[in-house]
Amino acid sequence: MTPAALDDLGIRPDVAYAARSPLLHAHRAARDVAYHFFANGSATEAVDHEVAIASPWAKATPYPLGAWTGEVGPVAVHRGDGTLAPGATALVALARGAGPVHAISTDAEAARFTDGVLEVVDTRPGARETMLSEGRWKFLARIGELSAPLVLDRWSLWVADCRPGSSPDCHVTVDHRLDLGALAAWPDISGLEDVSGVGRYRTTVRLGCGWTGATGTRHALGRGLRTPAGSPSTAPRWAPWTRRRAWWTSRGLLRHGENTIEVEVAATLLNRLRTVRPAEFRAAERQRYGLVGPVRLVPYGRAVVSDG
Repeated sequence: MTPAALDDLGIRPDVAYAARSPLLHAHRAARDVAYHFFANGSATEAVDHEVAIASPWAKATPYPLGAWTGEVGPVAVHRGDGTLAPGATALVALARGAGPVHAISTDAEAARFTDGVLEVVDTRPGARETMLSEGRWKFLARIGELSAPLVLDRWSLWVADCRPGSSPDCHVTVDHRLDLGALAAWPDISGLEDVSGVGRYRTTVRLGCGWTGATGTRHALGRGLRTPAGSPSTAPRWAPWTRRRAWWTSRGLLRHGENTIEVEVAATLLNRLRTVRPAEFRAAERQRYGLVGPVRLVPYGRAVVSDG
């Protein structure tokens, strides 16, 4: 009754959902910007439906806010598909005023602004159509041939095992160094069953010239970054992620020839607490930390949106 009555009065919500879901929302407004925080309140169900955000101004530009990375940039596609994983969050700001020319829709996997230029990205070669905000015309962008994805299956692992020290305010670390023939969760690796701490995975891969130039790379971690937080690095270091996101992208970091890739993961203390304070923690199940994989390097093509 109440929503219908408000609608009859011309009062519209700031945010509207296309379907019932566990999506939660909070809104804060400033003079020339409106902030919207979204959280998936379910631990098992993904949110996969359209969300409409009303603008308090005639013209506004949406900006996603990277809570982990600090990155801020205009949205390239103002209407598109997306999901929010169980327990995941998202921050969006609406800034007053018109932004750059953006895409209304695209059949590419994604679109983005790079140094102020609109481009599409895709892991499939071929032509992609994009409709821009300035008119009805569809513009073509062509993705060139791409190398085949690579599976990274051999890793070395160094773990700093965190253990209680001689007093409550100190701790000691014990190093573990292993060569892994296959990735597995720490409880499935001999000697790491009850370890808590920080692990660093390292592998080396040789790449051809097709992995450089107008190509970027998506680093897919498969089903298995079973850890609260982590970050990959070549040089320079990449930004961190949480276990809610099992892939990352890079551009300009890989080179023709030999490349060394490191993935650092950080675990909670629960597995170690199960052994040092069993009366309180032994009943808890071991947490399956670690990089489980399969880990893949998936090349994607980039092309500037222009008329064909």
